[in-house]
Amino acid sequence: KSLIKKDIVDKIALAHHLEDQAETVLLHILRGAGLTGAKGMQTFSEGIYIRPMLKTSKNEIKKYINYYDIPYVQDETNFSSDFSRNYIRNIIMPKIYEKWPNASVALNNFAAACREDDEYIQSQIIDDAIFRESKKVVKIPTTYFLNSPAITSRMIFKAFKRIGVEKDIERKHIDLIRALAISGQNGNRIKLPMDVNVCKEYDFITLTNEQKEKKVGSWSFKCGTIEFNNFGKLTVKRAKEFEINIVMEMCEEIKKTYPLWDSEYPIIENFIESYEEGGLYVLEVDGAIVGSICLEAGISDSECLSLSRFMVKPSERKKGYGRLIFESIEKEVLKRGYNMIDFLVHIDHPFAFKMYESFGYTDKGIFETPWDEGIPHYHLLTKELK
Repeated sequence: KSLIKKDIVDKIALAHHLEDQAETVLLHILRGAGLTGAKGMQTFSEGIYIRPMLKTSKNEIKKYINYYDIPYVQDETNFSSDFSRNYIRNIIMPKIYEKWPNASVALNNFAAACREDDEYIQSQIIDDAIFRESKKVVKIPTTYFLNSPAITSRMIFKAFKRIGVEKDIERKHIDLIRALAISGQNGNRIKLPMDVNVCKEYDFITLTNEQKEKKVGSWSFKCGTIEFNNFGKLTVKRAKEFEINIVMEMCEEIKKTYPLWDSEYPIIENFIESYEEGGLYVLEVDGAIVGSICLEAGISDSECLSLSRFMVKPSERKKGYGRLIFESIEKEVLKRGYNMIDFLVHIDHPFAFKMYESFGYTDKGIFETPWDEGIPHYHLLTKELK
């Protein structure tokens, strides 16, 4: 994405193929997705991503690269069935192919049908039916709730989005709002968990977002030196140009230890982007760089801070720096007036779960992010600080 920001490129091409789409659709179905998830990956998404080979089979791609002798890289982690997608690819799909050889094509056709149906239903929603009174208040005429649930549920989701609420919306919340519109009395109201107040006001349903305004911007860990008994001095400072190369070497060292670390998330590019934006800080112990860190606005709650781009060299972890750094981070968060810190951890990174849990963090379960394309890929870990 840093190349997009610099106007060097205007699109990012991804190598997903026909079988990848089939696996994605099946995985989404097994996780309970609706039409939006069942339609799978899109040829174009977010305005910058393109998937030119989405309708091309893996076998066709292999024939092409072999004929033209094109070098390619095989991710070794694809052979491990410990992860959900790989389990479907390596264990479930071969069994399906034994009975239904054209299963990939069939699943792709199913995804296309779901996409057509979803797009048609979306086209039936009258956007003008959602009146926006302010940034946090919208109204919907109760007459629109006489439409099919397929229409009204999507209309309610759009209403939530217009007042800035895009997560933690469950089917039961949609059903409650629909029931209020159809059979509720004037003045009846519902208080939803995500701090949304829903009220029936004569011929309208009013949705009000009562969430506190989230703090925006980047929060960097305070620069300075901390003395640790038996460990030496920990120094936190803004990364200089020559130090970014040391951070990149650390990334490569970690990739050798945990190959999956960079397979689904471009962590090295992320560190470079953070450095270019002035948000990358390095951690030094007695003059030697042992890690990198950045604190940002809270992911799950405006009353907490979020830790991102935290890295400690594998060779230094046994020395206890990781735990000490976490303790110093937590003290800094408390100084800023916050009593909670949170993290996003990819569901297929078990080593990170183990480390964070050993530091006293609690797994709050699946957390949906804007880049999940219909199915969440992250767990939210939090810790209340005292």
